Amino acid sequence: MSDKRSKSDPGFVEIAGFAVRPLNLRLLLLFEEVKSGFVRPTRFDSAKEVAVEAARFVWIVSEECEPPRGLLHRLLFRWRRWHFIRRIRSVGAEKTIDEIHRYLTGGFLDTPHSDALASQFAAQINARHVEANRYLDLAANWHAGRA
Repeated sequence: MSDKRSKSDPGFVEIAGFAVRPLNLRLLLLFEEVKSGFVRPTRFDSAKEVAVEAARFVWIVSEECEPPRGLLHRLLFRWRRWHFIRRIRSVGAEKTIDEIHRYLTGGFLDTPHSDALASQFAAQINARHVEANRYLDLAANWHAGRA
């Protein structure tokens, strides 16, 4: 029997075509610990930083990211992470950032007494989303000017 969930399973969540775990407190604390730019106030200096942060975010919440338990697992973990990053780069940063935004705002919809907290958090996520898109636009304009 496979550990992977199918799209028909209740609670199935997907970001940029990758199956991810539902948002929970453990993941939020982990993002706080690794200083994720999608959860903490962060200023991105370039479009590349935004894309790297988006890929890291999706890797952490993905079902493929399991903590290594031994030497062989550590080597396989590094290979899986490398392979995952190569696959997510083909998706495109804009789509990934949009889906991360929906994932984070949707994660607070069913919490009790969360209207004020959810709207405050959604405002923070929207601000990160706008800033990330601004850097992506700058990068696109720069590349268009060089062509």
